[in-house]
Amino acid sequence: MFLFIFVSLGLCILVQMANPWLAALANPVFFHGGLALAILCLLAVIFKKNPPGLSFDAFAVGSLLAWFSRWESLFNDDSPMFFFFPLYFLLVAAVIELALLSQQTRVDEETLSAMRAFASDSRVQPWLVMGVVLASIGLEEHYLLYPTAMTVLLIRVAMLRYLDETQKQGST
Repeated sequence: MFLFIFVSLGLCILVQMANPWLAALANPVFFHGGLALAILCLLAVIFKKNPPGLSFDAFAVGSLLAWFSRWESLFNDDSPMFFFFPLYFLLVAAVIELALLSQQTRVDEETLSAMRAFASDSRVQPWLVMGVVLASIGLEEHYLLYPTAMTVLLIRVAMLRYLDETQKQGST
């Protein structure tokens, strides 16, 4: 999710500095472009057409751009919540990348088997969470739904990537 981390960092910097480019990000082109990218990535995950890591990262970036361009006008200029959402996404994604995925060699077999069982038996599939993320962009009265759904997606994707990497390491 490195692309998502860099886009979140860029949005944090733009919002903090009150950069004139913020007005450009509120353009409907960013909303429709981000939404189109997110929908294409959702379809790619459902039909397994792209590498999952790339699809999830591009989906996260597309949905973040769509959310940011749609919701920017709903918050006041100095609203701390709107500034902290991209910072929150940056921190969550970075902590997951650094803490969880860098510890792949240190996991015990019991924990790994429990994670595999949860991933295989889970009714919360990544494509379903991606759909909730997309739906939450349009629900303006529920401003915490998008950050919550994106957090669940980041954790779910990290677990899938973790299991995939440990499986690759175990087969070599």
